[in-house]
Amino acid sequence: MSALSDYLERKLLDAVLRNASYAAPSSIYIALMTNSTGDDGSGIEVAGGSYARQALTSGFPAASGTSGAVSNSSNITFPTASANWGTVTNVYLMDANNQKSFTNSDINTGTDVITINTHGFTTADQVSMSRSGGSGTFPTGITEGAVYFVRNASSNTITLHPTAADATGNTNIVDITAAGTGTFYINKGNPLIHGALSASKTINSADTFQIDAGNLTITLA
Repeated sequence: MSALSDYLERKLLDAVLRNASYAAPSSIYIALMTNSTGDDGSGIEVAGGSYARQALTSGFPAASGTSGAVSNSSNITFPTASANWGTVTNVYLMDANNQKSFTNSDINTGTDVITINTHGFTTADQVSMSRSGGSGTFPTGITEGAVYFVRNASSNTITLHPTAADATGNTNIVDITAAGTGTFYINKGNPLIHGALSASKTINSADTFQIDAGNLTITLA
């Protein structure tokens, strides 16, 4: 696991070359993905079935030697699945832990507004979308796992945009032409580091997923 996200690369370059301050996140969370991940934050995250991102509470020891590698110092255990999660292949380290659900009936295809009560999103937040266990039909106009940016239309409603500038300016709203079927999840967070697991694992209902101490290794050299 060794790829920095575009977001973190920009922050580090600004800090080193432009003397722009970058405050490390107060908490870092690990997200489980069911497909390959990209530097832009794209990827399909597990959703539903008692899934929740887990905070990296144990932290990492200081990097040593010339490899620039660090590994988790304790186990990272996810909740027991109450439904099938699919096959976990990749992970993301994120700076937020906000995952909200909504259904097809919460989508207004006429205005492209999505209703999510007390959603907690701020305009220009980066998000991605996924389905509970991959079931149902995804809304037409939204690509599962793609990167979008939220406009906070109200405390209970949002619209999706292709860029942060569009979200801020309320331009180029994503056109949702069909609401699909089922329950969907919108996942907030700036991606930090991502990569593939050493071995993928299929998580079915009643299974528990754990990353043992030393098995989450970040190598940047």
